[in-house]
Amino acid sequence: MSIGSTPAHDLPGDPSGDRVDFNEALAPGLKIREWNTSGTKGLEYSYVNTGSLSGHRTWLSFRGISTNFAQTIWYIYSAKYSTVYGGDILTDLTDGAGTPIARMRISASGSVSLISGDWITARVIGNIPPGAVHSVIFTVNISQSKYNLLIMSPGREAIQVTNEPMMASNPLDFHNPANPSISFQLGEGSGQDSKYTIESIAITRNDPSKK
Repeated sequence: MSIGSTPAHDLPGDPSGDRVDFNEALAPGLKIREWNTSGTKGLEYSYVNTGSLSGHRTWLSFRGISTNFAQTIWYIYSAKYSTVYGGDILTDLTDGAGTPIARMRISASGSVSLISGDWITARVIGNIPPGAVHSVIFTVNISQSKYNLLIMSPGREAIQVTNEPMMASNPLDFHNPANPSISFQLGEGSGQDSKYTIESIAITRNDPSKK
């Protein structure tokens, strides 16, 4: 994909069937950009006013192929968030059919928090300075209704959470097989300057620590 282009919905490469889902109202804010001087590209997600759109129609989603959800799944991505006038970036993990696993929020000040199953209670787990590159690994074990989280940012101590309860506590609530998905939303209060740039993303059953 060329610099400045809007991403295609179908992702190239193996496995076939991975998708990027977004309402066309978000398209003006989705552009391929240079990630760094080495020629690496990233997907820049900028805030746009979506008018009367609501719910997950205002989210940018990466949807994996159908898989056995009883096995451990790793959600992995690298990104950076920048904003001048405020707003949050929300990250949701689901089974692809709306059943929630986790929600994480990064505020304009860099505060990182996890949202509980009541969709309201938030617990601060660390801080990522605005504009800092961060690599995120969610390790999801559906059978135990728990997940682990690791966030690494150059020059900073890693943020780690273990055995965090999933938002949906009953494993039977999740579809299996599932299309594990990770979604992002620039939240209320975001301005035209708010950008979340995603350098890489993967949803996999391969343990990244064994590579």
